[in-house]
Amino acid sequence: MARAPKGSIISDAYLKRLALLIAVNCVRNTVIEDYHARGSLSQEDMKKFNKEVANKLYTFIRFMFKGTEEEKRALLEAMGLMYPNEWDKPVIDASIRRAVKLMLKSNTESDGWRGLNRAL
Repeated sequence: MARAPKGSIISDAYLKRLALLIAVNCVRNTVIEDYHARGSLSQEDMKKFNKEVANKLYTFIRFMFKGTEEEKRALLEAMGLMYPNEWDKPVIDASIRRAVKLMLKSNTESDGWRGLNRAL
């Protein structure tokens, strides 16, 4: 997982950037993009979708990283009410794993790794 600079308090800017990275790489870059490309979802639909996903991810991440212990427990309890029991259990995504390996192979100090912290 991406980490904030050592010894620092995690900023809201960092959490917002992390939420956007998750939204684009783990949500938007999926079959939803195929639906959009086929015209099943308009550009306006995608804008609304992107905003809702990014906001929900940011809110979840912010509570988990900066919330009190009580808020974290309440969040997980509330989110657990909609736990997807019928879904397959997650596995490591091959395309993200390949991207990580490529970045490590090319240079662990490349802009790809520093990019998350650049805006902070």
